Amino acid sequence: MIWVGMHLKDGTKMLHTQFRANEDTKHLGVEEFLKALRQYCIPFTSKEMLWNEFQAIRQTLNGCTLPIQDIANKIKHYQMQLPCISNWQCYHQLLKAMDAPLLLAVRPFINEDIEWEKLIEQCEIHDSVRRINKNLSHNSSLSHRRPCPQSKPYTPTPPSNPSFKPNHRFDRNRKPAPTSSRFTPLTQKEREELTRKGGCFWCRKTGHVLKDCPDRKRKISSAVGTLDKESLSEITTAVQSIVQKAAIPPTKGLGATPVLDSVKEHLLVTTKVNEDTAKTLVDQQTTGVDLISFTFCTLHKIPLHKINPPVTLQMTMKGSRGSLTHYIIVQLDWLGYLEERTMLVATLKDWDVILGSPALRDMKVVINMGTMTVSIQPPEEARFTLQQ
Repeated sequence: MIWVGMHLKDGTKMLHTQFRANEDTKHLGVEEFLKALRQYCIPFTSKEMLWNEFQAIRQTLNGCTLPIQDIANKIKHYQMQLPCISNWQCYHQLLKAMDAPLLLAVRPFINEDIEWEKLIEQCEIHDSVRRINKNLSHNSSLSHRRPCPQSKPYTPTPPSNPSFKPNHRFDRNRKPAPTSSRFTPLTQKEREELTRKGGCFWCRKTGHVLKDCPDRKRKISSAVGTLDKESLSEITTAVQSIVQKAAIPPTKGLGATPVLDSVKEHLLVTTKVNEDTAKTLVDQQTTGVDLISFTFCTLHKIPLHKINPPVTLQMTMKGSRGSLTHYIIVQLDWLGYLEERTMLVATLKDWDVILGSPALRDMKVVINMGTMTVSIQPPEEARFTLQQ
């Protein structure tokens, strides 16, 4: 026990001293001390902390993208610390940690039964190709940049005529000459003298103070010109009136009802995709396609089919667009009517399925915004209301 204390310091050194001085523990050996040391150093919540860190592993974090091999090493490192983590959990955590483009590229070549080494090999191949393409596109963008010309200092040439006098107004290296309108610091003696006489610290005259000095005009420079001190009161009054009008909420016509709608609920219904419940958004503004979440397909092991060439998804905002590269064919259960439907796979944040104009047109959907309900009429069947 003595040699163990030689390698400890601070709190662990005090624990060792107390362990040897206590009547109940001084006769115990090194193994019992190491158990006490483990309880002292490692918190009881260490497993929960390691599990939370394991689930938070991501390939891109804070703008920094790591190679997929480093992510795989991190996952195995946490598996060694938490033996309860299975290989199945490591596989799905690796898919969750991948960037979306890499996951789309590698997903058709892997499954849960693949060996870990072969899984990492496939991921490394696609990850290295993605990094090379990214570097090439970055270098090509840099090569098209025009070099910034460096300005040279101005050096006046000596005149050929000895009687020539240069015009210093256009000399860029000339220092500005001191002007009489600039304020010069007061000495202590001058400050005391002006304070005694009640004079101005700016013009050194009596009869007024610094803030009322007529020689010292406050000016505000802007893009439209220069404003004198006399214009500040008018501008301040105008700004205050504008702020007061802006604080009044806009109204519709002559009423007092605000234009902004306080109800921000989305029109959601419940459906099943291949017997799995899906959070479904009814959106008549999604035209031409029905969408399904890539995460939903991954969790429920729905096979993906590649689209060649990819389909461009145009967003509402100007210049915002995405690319869809896969589609699926599934059994869509409207909880009252079952049909086979083709959907494009997209990265959706809040919903599992977005039913666009194709599905709404086929089912003759009627949307009641007053009651926030949706009803459909399948072919050769009666109309019924969907479940919320």
